[in-house]
Amino acid sequence: MNKKILIFIVAGILIAGLGVGSYFFLVPRCPESCDDGNPCTQDFCSPETNYQCEHSLIVGTTEGCQGLVETCKQYQCVESECQIVALADCCGNGKCEAGEDFETCSQDCERCDDGNPCTQDIYSYKTGKCSYIKIDGKQPGCSAKITCGSQTCKAGVCQIEYISNCCGNKICEAGETYETCSADCPSCDDKNECTIDEYDYHKHKCVNTPILDVICCGNGVCETGEDYENCAKDCPNCDDNNKCTKDSYDYHKQKCINEIIIPCCGNGICDEDTEEYSNCPTDCPNCDDNNELTEDSFNYTTQKCEHITPPSITVTSPSGGEKWIIGNTYEISWSCKNISENRLSFRYFVNIHLLQNDSFYGKFRTIAIGGMSGYAYHAISEGCVFNGTNSYSWLAGDIIGGAGPGDNFQVKIELETLEGALIVSDISEGYFTFIEP
Repeated sequence: MNKKILIFIVAGILIAGLGVGSYFFLVPRCPESCDDGNPCTQDFCSPETNYQCEHSLIVGTTEGCQGLVETCKQYQCVESECQIVALADCCGNGKCEAGEDFETCSQDCERCDDGNPCTQDIYSYKTGKCSYIKIDGKQPGCSAKITCGSQTCKAGVCQIEYISNCCGNKICEAGETYETCSADCPSCDDKNECTIDEYDYHKHKCVNTPILDVICCGNGVCETGEDYENCAKDCPNCDDNNKCTKDSYDYHKQKCINEIIIPCCGNGICDEDTEEYSNCPTDCPNCDDNNELTEDSFNYTTQKCEHITPPSITVTSPSGGEKWIIGNTYEISWSCKNISENRLSFRYFVNIHLLQNDSFYGKFRTIAIGGMSGYAYHAISEGCVFNGTNSYSWLAGDIIGGAGPGDNFQVKIELETLEGALIVSDISEGYFTFIEP
């Protein structure tokens, strides 16, 4: 080849090569890789990005961010990061969600069946609770046929609707009896021949009416001619086991009468003139109080013991050894006890007697205590008081027939009732003497 031609060729090749290289370096293009190392971004470059790398966020699973961690949890891209996310609409996430129920996902959903065929059992995904709606009419589980009726739902309750006038409907209806329909009607026989046994269809109960138009032992009424011995069903036992009562039955008042027998030892009453402690200690008390100074007695009116200290009178002057001069004045005195306590009459006498040698010599004074016709009035104060004192001034010897000088004289004082009965008396303790002036 011509050397000039070869040089020309080489020069042409060089000129062509220089033009291509310049073009390569001058045209815009994307980098070899836009990968930012984040699996949750999509890395890209294009003429639309002006040949610059851009990274758009990926939401959800991606090749570098996926895979289950546990039931209903897996890796997903969230907010530019690969995070563990709980899956929705997943059985096992602890939440009963639409489309799930106890049969399809017992892990999340509760059983809403209340066992009542007359309620509609609904689970609310909004509230997370079961609700039960009452329903009526025949429903599965509440529609069985039974004797004299059938089952049906009423206000959420399975009930039996009975047919009337049917033996077996649990209602004893007119025309039915225990004998014709024991399934509905009770036996009203009370086994008492003294009652009319019927069933009251209005009140729905047995009525056992006593037969009262004839004497019948067992009708609950003790009738004339019946007593405890011949009809204990109707008549009570009126014997009170007290021999002092007369026991009988009052058919009019329909009750026992126990009349107390008087007199009778054992009737609880100490009967006057017939009973005392010695012959009936059951009724009469022992009134002896073991006190010699009291008179013990039983008051039949009050039915109580009484213990009375008897009245007494004591001559205090003369007491013995005195020498009274005839014609001089001397005090005859006395004392009384238990006069008012014994409830003596407010009118009585004090009699003053003269004794000689223990024999009556004469009466020389009668004093009226209390005030009576024909006598001067003398007030009572503690008993047998004359002119304010228990004494009488006596002119010695002043007595009917007179009293001559002598020895062995005594004064006797008596307390006497208005009727003349002696209450009590006393004689001066010793003898005294009358002497001449």
